[in-house]
Amino acid sequence: MRIAIVGTGALGSLFAAKLYPCCEVFMVGSWLKAINNINEQGLRIQHKSSEEIVGVKAYNITEDVPMVDCVLILVKGWQTNFAGKLAAKLVRNSGLVITLQNGIGNIDKLSNYISSDSLSMGVTTQGSELLSPGYVRYVGGGDTYLESNNVHLQSTLTIKNIFETAGFSTIVTDDLRGHFWGKLAASSGINAMTALLRIRNGDLLSNEYSVKLVVGAANETANIASSLGIDVPYDISEFVMDVILSTSHNRSSMLQDVMRGAPTEIESINCAIVRIGKEIGIQTPINSMLCDLIRASVAIGDKNANIEVV
Repeated sequence: MRIAIVGTGALGSLFAAKLYPCCEVFMVGSWLKAINNINEQGLRIQHKSSEEIVGVKAYNITEDVPMVDCVLILVKGWQTNFAGKLAAKLVRNSGLVITLQNGIGNIDKLSNYISSDSLSMGVTTQGSELLSPGYVRYVGGGDTYLESNNVHLQSTLTIKNIFETAGFSTIVTDDLRGHFWGKLAASSGINAMTALLRIRNGDLLSNEYSVKLVVGAANETANIASSLGIDVPYDISEFVMDVILSTSHNRSSMLQDVMRGAPTEIESINCAIVRIGKEIGIQTPINSMLCDLIRASVAIGDKNANIEVV
């Protein structure tokens, strides 16, 4: 199976490096510094006690890129329209596009470019930190879930096997919604709080106040899911603690965005939760506060930062 990964940032680089020994895989994006570094020096991935260089190919979107059997979307929510247009050009008629992105609304954006039969969702808590363009640190994570796409079930099972071989514990499920909202709940607390406090995930456990806010935001999100008839299949407070512990050395994606002056995913995580809460009559005071604080933090940041699509 030939796989294209749309995205050359932290998570895209992690999946490319881990999948490279297991299948034919390449990366596609427009972040020229990352693309050049990967092609000239190799994709570098740092583990706890070792480092390796992987010879994966990275394409600029302006180049002729081979058609593929599967496209993995691993870009930020604000880059989804770009990724959808690109994926539609790359995937074969019989192929599958899978989004492993954070936040609400990505699948709706992608459906403007890709048919529902060829579009599928996934959820992962794998974490990686972008050290420099083309250089990432793998910090671990839990299970990855893939939606059971009836039209492309065999392809989904093949991708599951590839993920497993790469070291990602992977589960194919008929109902991804509960796992999606569980991840969203964890992200609503962990990402915003680490970005505001400028700390790694594990440091959230250093005091009772940050724990209270993280768990409070996550429970608000889980309450929204319950009101929408979605069953999160685990205790959300315990799940949040598990995610923090399994990614304790990670700088969350939102913290990495804030640190480099990039747009964050606050609108598709905390702010989206607040909007849905208002629509269905459920208050979300902690998510609302975190949404406003991140917006304020970004507003006083580097307004002149020139951030490329990765």
